[in-house]
Amino acid sequence: MRNWTERHQSWIYLLSILAGLAVGLHQPDMTARLDAVLWPLLGGLLYATFTQVSLTRIFL
Repeated sequence: MRNWTERHQSWIYLLSILAGLAVGLHQPDMTARLDAVLWPLLGGLLYATFTQVSLTRIFL
C-alpha cells in the first residue's frame, strides 16, 4: 500500500484539493467548522510526509 500511495501521491493531493474546493464552494458554513481541525491535521500530515513515519504510528 505504501508503494502505491507514494507512486500516486500527486494525484491523491490533487483530488484532495479539488474535494476541499468543492466542499468550500457548495457548503460555506461547513468551512468554519472544519477550520478548527485544519492546522493540527496539516501539521500531522507534513510531519508524516517528511519523516516517512506511518500515519498509524502518529494518530493511533
